[in-house]
Parts: sequence; structure tokens; C-alpha cells
Amino acid sequence: MLNEAVKRVLKESMWDLATCAGNEPNVVPVAFKDVTEAGRLVVGDVFLETTLNNLKANGGRIAISVYDAKNLEGYQIKGTAEYVTEGEVVRTFKAMVEKMFQGAETAKAKGALLITPEQVIVTTLGQTIKRFWHKTKLQVKRCHGKRLFVIGKHLIAESRFTVYIPV
Repeated sequence: MLNEAVKRVLKESMWDLATCAGNEPNVVPVAFKDVTEAGRLVVGDVFLETTLNNLKANGGRIAISVYDAKNLEGYQIKGTAEYVTEGEVVRTFKAMVEKMFQGAETAKAKGALLITPEQVIVTTLGQTIKRFWHKTKLQVKRCHGKRLFVIGKHLIAESRFTVYIPV
């Protein structure tokens, strides 16, 4: 289950979807998106042809990057996507797209991706990491003007630091 901080950023920010097939990565920004009560991520398909082809080729593997532009709190969510062309979620996205693009033939919602999160990775330092200090026994030290993080016996430089949150 996604925690409330992750859900908040997902609901309030744009997402970038990343897929890969045949050693060719693809990243696309999405605005037609939502988070379900059950914690699944939903993306409306308007211009996702390459993304859908990659998902078919790679068994549905997908990653989402999202961040709050005000405080730079960010997350990467990795999971598995399935494509649907019918149901309430598809009808909802079709209505949203129809309203936004005023019926333009070039912009039609065709379906939706239902994404099951399997891993959430915190991608920013600052306030987000501070919340985890007491749980992970994280210590911060300075060396030659750079922040270093100590978790147990491991020393990690600031530029290589990632925190994993169980889903």
C-alpha cells in the first residue's frame, strides 16, 4: 500500500512513465492519471503507443517518476501495468479528454493503464529523508563539505543515496 505522502505527491503532480523494450528506453509525461483507493495507479491512454508496445514486449514492467516542484519531494514507483479498454475508469478518462480537447479527433482516450506498485523509492533528500532517520538509524556526517549518510556500517555519498519504502 502506498503511504499518504506518496499518494499526495502522485495526486498533485505530473508523472513521467518509463518503459523499455529491445534496449530502447521511452519516457513520457502524463497528465491524465489517478490513484485508486486500493493504491493502484491509473493512466489514461491518449498518446501512449510506444509505451504500450514496450509494455507488451517487456511483460508489463513500468516505472513512474513523480515529484513536488515546490519542495522537490519525489518518488520513483516500479511495478507492473495492464491495459484495459472498458470499464468505469476508461469512461472517466474518455470524458476528461473529451472535455479538455473539446472533441478534437487527434486526442481521444482509447483505454487506461492499471499499474500495480511493487516498489517505491524516495528520490529526494531533505525533509523526506528526515522522516526516516529514526526508523532506519540514519546518521548524517560531513566530510570535505559534502554530506555523507551512515546506515549501519554503510557510508553513502549524498549523490548516491536512495531510500526504499516497502509497498
